[in-house]
Amino acid sequence: ATAPADEYVVICGNHRITAAIAADFSKIQAYILNPEDLATAKMYGIKENMLGGVDLDYKTRLIFAVMDIKNGSTVAQAAATYQIDEGPIKRKKSIMEMDDDYGSIDTYSKMSEDQKMWLNTFLTRPGLKRGSLPDRQRYVEAYSHMAIKYSSRFNSTLSSNLADKLKSVPGEITSFQSDPMAWLVANVQRHS
Repeated sequence: ATAPADEYVVICGNHRITAAIAADFSKIQAYILNPEDLATAKMYGIKENMLGGVDLDYKTRLIFAVMDIKNGSTVAQAAATYQIDEGPIKRKKSIMEMDDDYGSIDTYSKMSEDQKMWLNTFLTRPGLKRGSLPDRQRYVEAYSHMAIKYSSRFNSTLSSNLADKLKSVPGEITSFQSDPMAWLVANVQRHS
């Protein structure tokens, strides 16, 4: 690159830059990337540091694995790069996608990651994830309200039982879709 150094952010190669400056080089070879945003540029930098031996904590590696998948990597590639099993990566990816859709719902944002995974099962098994976003937001608002209100009773088994009832009992899905809160109140009390 021939432009002044202050026009670029060095993602990888800080030691080479320092050595080039010390050696009074006026030019060095470089690859210039145009990441779409600052978060992506930071991801590249952290990934390069990790590959260079800087130890990143598990949660950070998990988030970067999901970001790599969003940028085209496979789950297997991300798992190998960040040295994480595929299961947690798939789980985190699912949660991050739900956070994008439902993060503005107050009760949803108060749920634990486990509760969010139970919600995912509840929406996916009977096919509720295929509906429009406003409808899904109504379902999530009702579900997250009940999950918070009845947190001592709300667990993966209850969520799976509710999802199974929606999927297999005729008329239940229509009843739920017309008034998700009333359906959940009645059925959570019945299963508790």
